[in-house]
Amino acid sequence: MVMMFSVSSGFLHAVRGKDNKDYIVRVMASGGEGHNHLRLVRRLSSAFPDNTLSNTHILPMVLEVQFQDITFGFFPKAQYSLIDAVTTRENTVEDVVHMILQALEAVVYIHGKDIAHRDLFFGNFVIDLDPGSMEGRCWMRPRIYMIDFETAVEFPPDTPLENRFCNDFPIPAHAAHLYRRPKPDELTHEPLLYCPFRLDIWQFGYDLVKYFSTTAVPELDSLWPRLMATNPQERPTAQKVLDELGAFVRRTPPDQLHVPFTNF
Repeated sequence: MVMMFSVSSGFLHAVRGKDNKDYIVRVMASGGEGHNHLRLVRRLSSAFPDNTLSNTHILPMVLEVQFQDITFGFFPKAQYSLIDAVTTRENTVEDVVHMILQALEAVVYIHGKDIAHRDLFFGNFVIDLDPGSMEGRCWMRPRIYMIDFETAVEFPPDTPLENRFCNDFPIPAHAAHLYRRPKPDELTHEPLLYCPFRLDIWQFGYDLVKYFSTTAVPELDSLWPRLMATNPQERPTAQKVLDELGAFVRRTPPDQLHVPFTNF
């Protein structure tokens, strides 16, 4: 058994396999529920050659186990979440910028597959190591993975753009009153009708503003607020943000980013 694992849900458990590797076991489907989640994870974990591309960034399900009406999925155990990375004194601005670039690649990838996540906060990105460059420059770049597609929606490729909308909360309707996630303006009005892809951008932008907008690098800090624009149509696409952040990194000397956060 893995000795250290913070259990955040009864759906998750950590195990050590016969191959001496650590895995997270998750209930994927049970009692007729969760099959959309299972289908999406199957697709994203197994679609060749997509699952071999460097910009995929989906934590793959490596094994399924069926017990009666319960389907368990086994995933490689990642050590930290993106929230951990942006709430420690040990990481530099440069460390986190490269993580954000990878996270944006993941968003671009799923949006390109007509999939919207609908819970795209930092807690749903995990990393395999924390570089901690403030403790001594680390030349390793941790790999970022996107997880938890239980709230995701997928549209058929031939769906017109004007029809790619949702009219429900990201969680089941019977539990909508329990939805405690931060909400953009479009989730506060009845009847609900919103673009889930624009919702993804708002959610990701919310945590960027919350955790990564006081770096003392003005050009970097100014990139994030428009992701939370009240008008969804004014929010940039993930590809546009990725291009702009990539351009910023290319023209900025690394030493200028080898600095701690000013919000600690």
